[in-house]
Amino acid sequence: MTRTNFIGGGNTPAFFVYFTTGITLTQNTTTLVKFDTETFDTDNAYSTSTGKFIVPSGKAGKYFFLQQLVWQIILLMYKLLL
Repeated sequence: MTRTNFIGGGNTPAFFVYFTTGITLTQNTTTLVKFDTETFDTDNAYSTSTGKFIVPSGKAGKYFFLQQLVWQIILLMYKLLL
């Protein structure tokens, strides 16, 4: 079973992207978040170089995007324990 088997039916285009390395965010600064690795991309609609998803021709509709960022607070916890 491949990863695309979980998509099911006509739920395309679909893609799953993630970081292979972390990013650094600076306070009071807008940061473009570009996921650099694809697990799958059914219609080649996501670009890892630009970070953009472009709806393929003929595939207009409603889209749902889910993003998850994990904040590493280990240093902060260490400082609080001192």
